[in-house]
Amino acid sequence: MTDQPQRYCCDRMKFDLAGTCEQHSRHDCPDFFFTYNEVFDEYGLMHDDGTKILVGYCPFCGIKFPDSKRDLWFDRLEALGYEKLLFNDDIPQAYKSAAWRRDLPPDPKKDP
Repeated sequence: MTDQPQRYCCDRMKFDLAGTCEQHSRHDCPDFFFTYNEVFDEYGLMHDDGTKILVGYCPFCGIKFPDSKRDLWFDRLEALGYEKLLFNDDIPQAYKSAAWRRDLPPDPKKDP
């Protein structure tokens, strides 16, 4: 399992997630719509006010994105005894990236 499995499902999504802009930051550029959160394995549309709207399918090619791991992230850290999780620099380093997901069992919907 890689840190970001199937991150670029199509060329248009690759442009949105890996593209750069010489005039703006990624979040300020009107050419980029999507964002990817590697910690939670979530894809989303960026809104002008900085918020993100989670999406389950690529609007360009139709592939289903992986289910969000957000709830599992919170569940695992709470099971380890962490209570205040957001903006907590004391959580294990692996939980600040996709590394914590490496030991997850395969998704039965994708790997029967």
